[in-house]
Amino acid sequence: MRFPKLHFSASSLRLTVLVSCGTVLLLLVSLGALSWFAHQALKDEAMHNAQQMLSGTVQQVDNILVNVEQSTDFVYQDLRNHLSQRDRMFTYCSRIVESSPYITGCAIAFKPYFYPDRELFMTYVHLSSEAGDSLVAETSFGDRPYTEHVWYLEPMGKGCACWTNPLPEEEDEGVTISYCRPIYDSNRQLVGTLAVDVPVELLSDVVLASKPSEHGFSVLLARNGSFIVHPYPQYYTHQSVYALVDSVGGHGIMEAAESMLAGKTGYNYFQMAGDDWCVFYKPFSRSEKANTHQEALGWSLGVIYPDDDIFGVHNHLIIIVLVIAIIGLVVFLLVSRWAIRRQLQPLNQLVQSVDNMVGSNFKEIVTDTRRGDEIGDLHMQIQQMQRSVSGRLSELSTQAANLKSRTEVLRKGYHKAQETDNMETSFIHYMTNQMTVPSETLERTVTNLCNNYRDLDETKFTKQVEAIKSKSEAIINLLDETLKVVENIKGKEADNE
Repeated sequence: MRFPKLHFSASSLRLTVLVSCGTVLLLLVSLGALSWFAHQALKDEAMHNAQQMLSGTVQQVDNILVNVEQSTDFVYQDLRNHLSQRDRMFTYCSRIVESSPYITGCAIAFKPYFYPDRELFMTYVHLSSEAGDSLVAETSFGDRPYTEHVWYLEPMGKGCACWTNPLPEEEDEGVTISYCRPIYDSNRQLVGTLAVDVPVELLSDVVLASKPSEHGFSVLLARNGSFIVHPYPQYYTHQSVYALVDSVGGHGIMEAAESMLAGKTGYNYFQMAGDDWCVFYKPFSRSEKANTHQEALGWSLGVIYPDDDIFGVHNHLIIIVLVIAIIGLVVFLLVSRWAIRRQLQPLNQLVQSVDNMVGSNFKEIVTDTRRGDEIGDLHMQIQQMQRSVSGRLSELSTQAANLKSRTEVLRKGYHKAQETDNMETSFIHYMTNQMTVPSETLERTVTNLCNNYRDLDETKFTKQVEAIKSKSEAIINLLDETLKVVENIKGKEADNE
């Protein structure tokens, strides 16, 4: 019987594939975990950097606002004591503009008929680029009465100091925000408004100087959603983030804007112009130096990163790692294939030896081995098995030879026994044939005697009896001879045994 031959080449390939699959799975899990943790670390770092940048930017902007508020409030205290001297209002406006490098204009406007001889009275002093950045004094503002302007209506309506949202350009003075302070007389009656202008460009320089990344930027939103600071001047024409959403579009912009305007702190992802962005934001909080008797600003400052600026290097690194991992896996597969085939080579030799033994070549000696591993143990066991089988086969060969010689003796005895049986059978047939005639004669004589004994005389009867006796003795003699011959043959057979 021949057993099927084992194919370790296919087994080694399957083992290599299994090892490689396990390695790939482990590598994918490791890379996935590494990528996730790296992604989280980068996001946390970006959040931390953004929060620090937001805090620093808020502090710088707040310092400007505080400077403007303190300069205005200082003059305001003296102004209240000289409300009846309207000519001094130009002096106060000039002093406020000159007292702070951040103020480009100052307006003092009173309610109608505060001065009985004038329905409307205001003083407006501002820096004019046409006049070489010199102070210019005017008694009107824009093409409309000042009573229709936001910087007048808001403090008069609210009765407290406030900062306006970005005001549109008027008289080529650029986009500004205004700090508005209501004017109360000695009787605590609201009689007018003191407003100072701070150019948005000034705040933009401070905010945009805090550049978060190569392609990132910062924004400052007013409470109504209009941009106070934005790196792209064309967006100021939209006046608000809502108009920007309608114009630019993009998923997630509205959610981010609503979170900022709600005064929340956190981050949001959004899409704009086909790119992914992330905005980190916090409400614009005032310091303790700010005027406490004013309306809350409601501003929100945001730091916006392109997704590539945060995770770009990480994503490129992941691609590089994947390429290196694929190359490493191919090399690992080849090395594993070579190493496994090398390790399985002794097994192939053992399989060949076992195949030879199964093919009745039991005399081939299995070589010794110095391996101390499981393959070495298997090698020694097969070697012991080969020796045991070889010894057993030698014993079986000896027993087969003895059995063959005995079989030959038995065969010869069997032939002799057959010859003897044939001789006995032939002799018995011969003797039986010899007894046939006397037996038939004896039968006829006995029958005749039995049938006619009354008609026979004594002489004939005696003769018949003598004939019967003679035939009987002849038959008895033949039987005696037959028995002697049979006993003689059996005696020889017993001697041969």
